[in-house]
Amino acid sequence: NVLITAKEAEIVEAEIELAEAIETETAQYEAMKLRIQFMYEQGESNYFAMLLSAENFSDMLNKADYIEQLSAYDRQKLDEYAATTEYVRVCKAELEAQKGLLDEAKAVVVIEQQNVEDLITAKQETLTEYETDIANKEAAIAEYEEQLALENEIISALEAQVLEEKREILADNG
Repeated sequence: NVLITAKEAEIVEAEIELAEAIETETAQYEAMKLRIQFMYEQGESNYFAMLLSAENFSDMLNKADYIEQLSAYDRQKLDEYAATTEYVRVCKAELEAQKGLLDEAKAVVVIEQQNVEDLITAKQETLTEYETDIANKEAAIAEYEEQLALENEIISALEAQVLEEKREILADNG
């Protein structure tokens, strides 16, 4: 069935897309774990030390801006990971829905195939009934023709006997 083949191809594409999304999610998760571990090991005191080591106010602002950028980067990575996780969830749901549709389509094909087979079986049974009926009628016709031929022989024999008797009567009278 063309529709089933197309749906199976869509499912293969969806499975590839899901696998790629899971791979991205795993990579993002591992990167986040490393970043969190680094932040834990460095601790907030490292940021304070960086700020306190500033040579002047401008340098302190630059370092604070740098710390803010790191924090924004971390938030961005967390948001990307959340988006990827949601995308994986959506891909899984879509894949399950497509598999459900495929199962339904296959079930419909099985039912249609069974209906066709049932129809063929019914037609075959009807055809067999007709063939049997025809065979019975042909046998009856043959029997009737045989009986008719036998009766014709009897009639011919009787006619011949009557003709013979007429000859004898005419011969006796003549």
